[in-house]
Amino acid sequence: AITLGPLVPDVSYDIHFEQSTWDLNYTAQGAQNYSPIIIAGVSVAEGQTKDLGTQDLKQGSEVNGKVTVSGSTTTLSNVLVRAKAALVESEFVIETRTDFGGNYKLWLSTYLARFYDVTAAPRKDGEEVAEFGGNLYAEKTIRLDLTKQTSANFALSPANFSVSGKVVTADNG
Repeated sequence: AITLGPLVPDVSYDIHFEQSTWDLNYTAQGAQNYSPIIIAGVSVAEGQTKDLGTQDLKQGSEVNGKVTVSGSTTTLSNVLVRAKAALVESEFVIETRTDFGGNYKLWLSTYLARFYDVTAAPRKDGEEVAEFGGNLYAEKTIRLDLTKQTSANFALSPANFSVSGKVVTADNG
């Protein structure tokens, strides 16, 4: 139980339950990071005591989903799934791989960001195209608002392509 006060009567307060810092190293040391809770617009009358109830501090949000081949129910195992905070400056990247059934789970902190870009079969310059069972698949990204959605299923399309061209000198020789 906590007590807040003194509070000025008939003034609206936003009550924050949150950490002052967030660090991935906490988890490595066996501690936990918690997502903030804000109860907005709390006001009291003179002499009033108000019960805000029990607040459940969550350790971020678990995002889960399945990765399949587009147009089928065939699941893809060992596919890299990467999440990066969207709309904020952050270097944190959270990664996992799909299991045998094509399922994945990620833990994302809502303290760090509300929006995340979750990408199946991601690549950067110089990385190879995702290949599973001799087939190539294109990456796909979904932006999640963790206050509304905590799952994202991906249907990856075959990346059937070829590159051809002609190399010539500056004078077209």
